[in-house]
Amino acid sequence: AIGGSCLLLQHNIVASANDVDIFVSSKDIMKIKGIMDEIAVALKPKSNPKFSSDYFYTFLYHGITIDIVSEFKILKDEQYLYPFDESTTLEIRSINQVDVPFMCLEDWVILYFLMDYPIDKQNNLIEYLKTHGVKHYNQFTKTLELLNEKDKNYLINRLNVKERL
Repeated sequence: AIGGSCLLLQHNIVASANDVDIFVSSKDIMKIKGIMDEIAVALKPKSNPKFSSDYFYTFLYHGITIDIVSEFKILKDEQYLYPFDESTTLEIRSINQVDVPFMCLEDWVILYFLMDYPIDKQNNLIEYLKTHGVKHYNQFTKTLELLNEKDKNYLINRLNVKERL
């Protein structure tokens, strides 16, 4: 499923995408990697001290950088494992008559918070969710479990969703 800046672009939260981030379950990662090895050029993934994924591959496909991620871990004051699997709620969007799975914005508000993403970009996403509403409460609640109580309450209050949880 597509996440990151491509997800934000689909909702017109950003003007352009940096790359394509595709999250897959650990049971599918080698199949996806095999397909990408056949159709794209493998690149050396950029290391980032904030992330540690069990599976992280970068490819160049027709001039577009594509990151394939599974078992995504964010390293902050502790390690946070994003629980992406078959039970993760996805939004299916039709692009050129092809159904494309996208991750939920609700997950990304939490992931960007954990990644210390620039506050103005976090605020853009939060304002979008406040304006358009949190649509995937079950997924949001599941991903909130990554956070400690203080951080959970901070995001719940910022999104003004306390009464729904």
